[in-house]
Order: sequence, then C-alpha cells, then structure tokens
Amino acid sequence: MLLDRTCTTSGRRLLRNWMRKPIMTHHVILERQRAVSFMVDRAMNYHSLFASHLSKISDVSKLILSIKKAESQARDWLKLKNSLSEAVQMSGLIDIIFEQLNEDDTKKKVNGNKRQKTESESFGTDVVFRRVRSLFSLYDSH
Repeated sequence: MLLDRTCTTSGRRLLRNWMRKPIMTHHVILERQRAVSFMVDRAMNYHSLFASHLSKISDVSKLILSIKKAESQARDWLKLKNSLSEAVQMSGLIDIIFEQLNEDDTKKKVNGNKRQKTESESFGTDVVFRRVRSLFSLYDSH
C-alpha cells in the first residue's frame, strides 16, 4: 500500500481497516487530524524510538486468538509477554515526551515569547495527548 509506513502487522491491519471503512463523524476526523498534526509538528523527533519499540511488538490480536482457541504454545505466551512489555514502555515514553513538551511550552510562556500558537497548541495538549495515546494503543475503538 502506498500510504503504509507502519511498523507492525497490527498497524497495517488498522490502517487497512481505516482505508476500507473511513470515519464519517466530523468531530472524530478533526480530533485525529489534530493528533497527527501535533505529532508531525512537535514529536516526530521521537520517531526512531517509537519505531524501535513497535518493531518488537508481535501481532497481539493473533496471539490472543491463538491462546483463546487453546492452540498456543509457550513461545506465543512469551511473545505476548514481550509485546505487552514493549507497549508499557511506549506508554511511559509517551508520558515523558508530553511532560517535556509541556515544560517547553511553560518555559516559552514564562520567557514572554509571544509567538503564534499552532493548531495543536490551541486545541489543548491534554486532548491531543489522550488521542495520541489511543493511536498507540493495542486496540482501536473504530
């Protein structure tokens, strides 16, 4: 797929589902666009770090299905454990990134920097933070 820059099987499947069944709710579309804009504007320097964690995550959906059907082996449980461990580490990484971004914003405000706010800053970092975390979650509600 031309647009596919995903690092995992689950990411490819999610992207394919999004392309096949696009969101039709206006506010959800805007929220996702703002989250992506925020990542591109302010957090893309962490891309290689995210990619390194994502590349270590197995296809959790298939692992769980295998376990549910009682067709799993010890290596499947180990892959699930390792994948969940990487997901937890990514969650911590996202927390650290947003703490740093908020500190940078606070310093700029304290220093009296009167620059024009980007759309993502106007939108509210806390809302963007929640959306970015949901984009990196193992399951998506869509």
